[in-house]
Amino acid sequence: MATGDRSSRRLPQVAEPGVEGEPHLPTGRELTETNRFAYAALCGISLSQLFPEPEQRSFCTDFVAGLVKWLDLSEAVLPTMTAFASGLGGEGADTFAQILLKDPSLKDDPLVITQDLLSFSLKDGELIS
Repeated sequence: MATGDRSSRRLPQVAEPGVEGEPHLPTGRELTETNRFAYAALCGISLSQLFPEPEQRSFCTDFVAGLVKWLDLSEAVLPTMTAFASGLGGEGADTFAQILLKDPSLKDDPLVITQDLLSFSLKDGELIS
């Protein structure tokens, strides 16, 4: 059995669980309202580019509507998010990405957004499809 220096081997950092009895909010809900809007908008734009066919539009808009609820955004943003998911406003993707990357909670590891999105996608025990 090797007894090398374990300090040289680093394990990936994992977020510490919340205090017992206090549920830890998913990363997306920790963002400011502006950044949650940017997150949802970026997802809507991305979905419209990944699934441009008209028969997939309802999937995109339903996904974004669920994400708006997940992120605890006002329902007043739904028409805008639906427009993004339908293919409008794609030129704003870079702006939304820059806004999101400036959030202090994403400074050290912006990939937590991907983990949060996966959590949303699996929230009901199965992948949203």
